[in-house]
Amino acid sequence: MNRRNFIPSSRCARVSPIPHTRLGKDSQFTQIYKIKNEIGRGSYGTVSRVVCISDLTQWACKTIVKEKAGSSGVRLLEREVVILKTVRHCFIIKLKEIFETQKQMFIITELCNGGDLYSLLKKKRRFNVDESKIVLQRLSDALQYLHARDMVHRDIKLENILLGTNPEDHSDPYYVKITDFGLSIVKNGIGVENMLSDFCGTPYYMPPEILNGKAYSEKCDIWSLGIILYTLLVGTHPFRGSETEKLYQDICNVDIKKLIQSTKYLSILCDAVKDCLKVMLHPDTAYRITAAEILLHPWITGEAYDENKPHNIMDLMKQWKNEETDRESIQSTSQNMSMHKINTKFEDIQTKRKSLDQLKIIEPLKDQKTINDQNIRLHKLRTSTLSYKLLNNRRIATKISEKSNQKIEKKRKN
Repeated sequence: MNRRNFIPSSRCARVSPIPHTRLGKDSQFTQIYKIKNEIGRGSYGTVSRVVCISDLTQWACKTIVKEKAGSSGVRLLEREVVILKTVRHCFIIKLKEIFETQKQMFIITELCNGGDLYSLLKKKRRFNVDESKIVLQRLSDALQYLHARDMVHRDIKLENILLGTNPEDHSDPYYVKITDFGLSIVKNGIGVENMLSDFCGTPYYMPPEILNGKAYSEKCDIWSLGIILYTLLVGTHPFRGSETEKLYQDICNVDIKKLIQSTKYLSILCDAVKDCLKVMLHPDTAYRITAAEILLHPWITGEAYDENKPHNIMDLMKQWKNEETDRESIQSTSQNMSMHKINTKFEDIQTKRKSLDQLKIIEPLKDQKTINDQNIRLHKLRTSTLSYKLLNNRRIATKISEKSNQKIEKKRKN
């Protein structure tokens, strides 16, 4: 990323209270600011260069006549004021203060002497790739800041991009400032229930989802930014139908890949530039890149571009799902191989166990027969021994008895 020409939003995010003063008369305003020349005109009023009488600093003043604006115009103005009071970013117009009378409203903002991006493009005819990258970087950083705060601009276009003075480099011609927050809105958060439905914007910059009457989100700003990028690179708007119905059909039915390949100044560009444009103008908001993702795109960061590498959340999710499927397939194959090995091993063990069991059945039978035979012989031996002892004891007892009887007979005779 070209850090010389890029200023991170963290250096531009200091918000301080914005004074809102009510005046009794319109003439009281001219006692605070001296009105110089008119620099712009709109439906409800004018934009003039003014000088602060107290310190002689120059500012821009948008003067709105409430009666001309009507109730709807005043509501848009009030919405713009509310949002500008809460933001502070180097690439968003700075609101200084507000004065209000019964008939008019005076909105003081920083003065942008460079005009708007539309006027500069008319002078240059078209921007080169590096110039377009600088503008895209800065506008993406501003949109990232807004979207992170649930703010949706809804009218991003060349005419609403002013060119101010870079305080760090006065020769910087692309110090862009997003302005005109009349159609902006603050969402209540993310989720389907907080999608937007109002049909608003500038037709040439409106995305398909709004034209088709579908709910939409902050991604509508990314589509508009993609239209700006295309117009800067080519020098003309991608959709140039003069009839509203035909214009809407062209936008809703566009094949962005074919459009890029068939456009003279785009087809010759590097793949990274074409891919960035393609993902910004994707008709499906789920695949449309975010402002934060634009800042990380290889074309912006200067990294090598890989067409197979995902650059948005949906592609990342798809890649993760494919990788998860591959992991599950590998795991399943591994498990199947392991189970096959286990089953084979188990079958081997079972076969060996059966063989062993057969041996255990046969051998014990042989051993048992031998043991039984031995036991029988031993039993016979023991029985015969016992019989012999009994017989011998009887013989001894008989001899003792005979001797005893002989002694008794002798005593009788004597």
